[in-house]
Amino acid sequence: MLRSRQNLRSGWSFKQHDDDDPGAWLPVETVPSQVHIDLLANKRIPDPFVGINEQSVQWVAEKSWQYKLRLPAPAIHCPENTSTDLVFEGLDTFATVTLNGGEILKSENMHISNRVNVNKTWNSDSENVLEILFDSALLRGRDIVKQHGEHQFFARQTEEGRIPVRKAQYNWGWDWGPILMTAGPWRPVYFEQYTARLDDVRAVYDLAADLKSCSGRLMARVSGASEQTDHLVFLLSRNGKVVFKQTCGVGAGGWSKPLVR
Repeated sequence: MLRSRQNLRSGWSFKQHDDDDPGAWLPVETVPSQVHIDLLANKRIPDPFVGINEQSVQWVAEKSWQYKLRLPAPAIHCPENTSTDLVFEGLDTFATVTLNGGEILKSENMHISNRVNVNKTWNSDSENVLEILFDSALLRGRDIVKQHGEHQFFARQTEEGRIPVRKAQYNWGWDWGPILMTAGPWRPVYFEQYTARLDDVRAVYDLAADLKSCSGRLMARVSGASEQTDHLVFLLSRNGKVVFKQTCGVGAGGWSKPLVR
């Protein structure tokens, strides 16, 4: 299962989404990052952790922010029989991702990772443009509360708009920290290429009453060029001793499901 990875750390720029000035785009030192770090690095805001500067940066939360990366050809080559994925380990929070102008992902949870196959949308012989638009989580949270008047959103501290948003709740402020509504690619972004990969492994089992044995089913799913992977070998060990080994074919959907007895 050949695999390679290329991190997309450098070359990014960002801007306030509604600023159409050609000079609005500012450099991003590195990704992962978030908007306060990048605004501070470009001297657009004071350090929010000094004095009462926190109050003067609250406008950041009410804006949407756009990040962009231009990749000249042939930055990434997509060979045949190889899957090429864009992986976003964390996008904070309401993010719309486009590649060469076409939407490839929407995410509304900063705590999860996302993987998108780009074999059909990637330009192998010309420049590629990756853009991520981050909507204001502050305003989106307030809108969700208004849209669901039948639900009682109870917030002990700060405002109700934080409750339905899958985002670090302390961004709305806490007794130990400032109100800083972050936005941006806060975890790594990278390309991953592979012929096949295991993207889901699980076990369903029944444990005997005497706790000395169990039975059930192991499950693993292969993604990518799964036609090149016709079987998997399952191996279980305990204290260095192999207690179960079985070869099982790969079936519909890339799943392999051996029984354990």
